[in-house]
Amino acid sequence: MVMGVWDYASGKRQIWVNGTMEAETTGLATGVSPSVGDLRVGVDYNNTASAFTGHIGEFIALDSLPSTTDRQKLEGYLSHKWSIALPPGHPYEESTP
Repeated sequence: MVMGVWDYASGKRQIWVNGTMEAETTGLATGVSPSVGDLRVGVDYNNTASAFTGHIGEFIALDSLPSTTDRQKLEGYLSHKWSIALPPGHPYEESTP
């Protein structure tokens, strides 16, 4: 389970994998705008030759930045639905939200 979080106002971007933050950066991405119009999942926006060649079981889009609690609830929902282990100590490691 991979979750990308992007707060355009602050430029903060995070990548979460199975409930663990794997990457974080701050600063506006060059050439990226929230009003671009195209949403591409599984492909580099500028290089369609590098497309993902697997299956995406579920895709969830939010219209606002999730709070930590909401992100953890989403992780809990997805982990129990798709049988993906969460890290020890995660609030929904053992039970569904």
